[in-house]
Amino acid sequence: MGGTTWHGRRLMRVSVSSWRTSEEDVDRSVATIVAAHRAVAGR
Repeated sequence: MGGTTWHGRRLMRVSVSSWRTSEEDVDRSVATIVAAHRAVAGR
């Protein structure tokens, strides 16, 4: 993961390119990112 700017907005770039990445890995990562955003946004 890394930061970037696109159309003037700060975003997070995520690269998943390993054959070993499972659907469970993706689900766990998404849940963690959402939880972190909610913690920062106060929701």
